Amino acid sequence: MKKGLEIVNSNDFDALYLENSLPQFEKLDAFFEDAIQAVEDYSCNPSFWYIGDFRTGTVVKCGGEVKQCSSFSTEQFIGITPAELEQLIHPDDRKKMMTYIVFIASFLASKSEEERKKYKPSLVFRFKNDQNIYTWRTMHYPKMRYVDQKPQLLLCVIEEIHHYSRPSDCCMYILERSTGSTVMYFCNDETATLKEVITYPIPSKRELEVLSLLSRGKISKEIAVELGIAKNTVENHKQKMFEKFGVRKVTELISVSIKMGWVLPS
Repeated sequence: MKKGLEIVNSNDFDALYLENSLPQFEKLDAFFEDAIQAVEDYSCNPSFWYIGDFRTGTVVKCGGEVKQCSSFSTEQFIGITPAELEQLIHPDDRKKMMTYIVFIASFLASKSEEERKKYKPSLVFRFKNDQNIYTWRTMHYPKMRYVDQKPQLLLCVIEEIHHYSRPSDCCMYILERSTGSTVMYFCNDETATLKEVITYPIPSKRELEVLSLLSRGKISKEIAVELGIAKNTVENHKQKMFEKFGVRKVTELISVSIKMGWVLPS
């Protein structure tokens, strides 16, 4: 992974959204339907989503709690431009956000369609709500469409996180899921190096099954019955995962599993 980030200006940022020569893509709803449904079904925080069209440089569709989570109504958000969206971001975070977004688009453009699925970027920043107050958010991209190595369409989700411990700074995370391991990279400065902050081995198929059932509140005895294995075998899987992921309790194990995307939050 490229480690360094180059600071960008507004023209560099706007240029991302001026690819009008890209071919048209008609089946917008069908392409994003599964991702939007997952967002609406599993989001744990007040949030909204939008689809950005790089060909026109505007938002073409949005949903969720747009009015509550932004200073715009749903109707106003349709057609919003990058420059207008930028004004909703805290002034101290704008430069970083532009740099991060350009970096992510460029980085993913260098990958094949299959490779892109291994990387999950997310940003932490301040965004203006319906009371014109800046609150802490996360932004992530559940699904993107690239054509000829250029971004064409983007599904973006912005979630409230101000009820958690207050973040210290606008920053970027990139989760990389490769064969045999999961790595989290972190950056909190637009000219800094991406730092590897956490690496986990990917759970085995059986461990994933146990994790899924643990996340649904099942105890070892119930998991054993559902999987058709001995209770002691379930306990052995749990102990091995405690050692593998450096945790001591089931709650910590579930927290890591949700953070890494191995199971969905209940």
